[in-house]
Amino acid sequence: MKRYLIYITTLLLLVGCVQPKPQAEGEQIYVSIAPLRALVEGIVEQDFPIEVLVPAGASPESFELSPKQLIALNGAQWLFSTGLIEFETTLLARLEGRTPIVALNHGIELIA
Repeated sequence: MKRYLIYITTLLLLVGCVQPKPQAEGEQIYVSIAPLRALVEGIVEQDFPIEVLVPAGASPESFELSPKQLIALNGAQWLFSTGLIEFETTLLARLEGRTPIVALNHGIELIA
């Protein structure tokens, strides 16, 4: 009986020490501004984590990407953008082409 108790305790300790599997690189989805997050969450649900490039309270007109964000963005699964904000156009020029970009303004006629 004492032997079984030791086995069960050891097993529980080993199971409790298992770390969750880290996400593979590139399984991240980025959106340019916060309102797009809700739209993309409706599409991907809980399958991918979603990060917003422009933090809350920051202005997209004066926003600058950090080098860390740029590196992470180059390895991202997808980037969703409005395609209409100036920082997005400069951002798209800086990306190395490894990140698939979904421009949500594609096929939409703008009102003059």
